[in-house]
Amino acid sequence: MKKILTVILAIATMMSLAACGGKNDAADNSVLGKYVGYQVNIFGWEPIESIYDKGENYIELGSGGRGIYCLDGERVKMRWKLKGETLTMRAEGQESKGTLEDDVITMNFYGVDITMTFVKEGAVLPTMEPTTEQPATESTTEVTTTPSVDFSAYQDFWAGDWYGWWYISDGTKTYEDWAGDWWDCCVRIELDENGEGYMAVWDEDGSADELMAELRISVISEGGFMEGYLISEEGWFWDAELEHMDWQVDPDSTDFEQMVCISGHYVDPQNPEDTFSYSIYIRPWGISWDDVEEEYPEDVPYRYYDWYLPAIESGMPMPDAIPPRAEA
Repeated sequence: MKKILTVILAIATMMSLAACGGKNDAADNSVLGKYVGYQVNIFGWEPIESIYDKGENYIELGSGGRGIYCLDGERVKMRWKLKGETLTMRAEGQESKGTLEDDVITMNFYGVDITMTFVKEGAVLPTMEPTTEQPATESTTEVTTTPSVDFSAYQDFWAGDWYGWWYISDGTKTYEDWAGDWWDCCVRIELDENGEGYMAVWDEDGSADELMAELRISVISEGGFMEGYLISEEGWFWDAELEHMDWQVDPDSTDFEQMVCISGHYVDPQNPEDTFSYSIYIRPWGISWDDVEEEYPEDVPYRYYDWYLPAIESGMPMPDAIPPRAEA
């Protein structure tokens, strides 16, 4: 059964989960405002306009956790959250983390090795970081060794049954009215000693015999995560193909331990104008969502209280189907 949310709940659900930003109280009002692009570090610090010179560059932190970031004049709506000096921004299904300190935002966008600074309008500009040159390299012969990988750590984290929910955003044409719809879901992951495996996904409208996604996966040592970095190899979501790296999931993709977010974009193979973005938030079966409930009570799965909690408290393993909801 699909949940058609109200506009308010749809916006909150789409943008607020876990590290998605959003709940900022009056104590944060002093940070609201526009932060103008200052420097960018790609191979060394440079004025931001030397790289992004086609338009404005800024981050605007608005009330209620809403905001805008703009690079090269392209504006994108986003949600933000500030914890201490840690600033989390989320837009278009992607998350970026940085800091806000002394009226300066330092942001690493989407995990790419590019750092930018933004200074609040009216604030005193900090001393500009010096431009650094890439050191000259000499032609040398190096012996490259491949470190051994402990795939057991990958298996310990990823393999097993997971439960959570998924939602649709940014729908077009046929799916325009689906934005904000969400469903509880189950995920089953198998992973061998070589970091290769299988993933099956079903929601409350399906089952382990009626999947919404099925794919081969690999867990690789990208990103320096002890638990590894999960990627798709080949498979399908709904009736669309999934290819190598279409899904990229790091174990630290949310602000909550043992909770990951899988993001993707669906294009109808028959009608390419019918599209939507989607995000899948899951935790290992048997884990409480108390920490999520405390911070974002609307972001626990729909069946969390009436089905999931009694099931895990009784020691029941994850079933092959989510039972139907009781009629109101």
